[in-house]
Amino acid sequence: MKQQINRGLPADLRQRYDALNTKLHDDTITPQEHEELLVFIDRIELADAERMQHLIALAQLRGVSVDTLMEQLGIRRTTYA
Repeated sequence: MKQQINRGLPADLRQRYDALNTKLHDDTITPQEHEELLVFIDRIELADAERMQHLIALAQLRGVSVDTLMEQLGIRRTTYA
């Protein structure tokens, strides 16, 4: 379960996401790049939802809140914006 909680976006994909996000904010993104960014966003949202499910399950096993569990494990909330 801990592996699923700690799994993040691979570094190369994170770099591509960051580059596309920068282009979006700079208003220089192409339609194809925008579609690629939307795929990344869907993938990230799905991974975050799965991570939260694992955090909830582990918090229930330990009898603590999710916030307490995250603090105990040194997990920060993921931000992509």
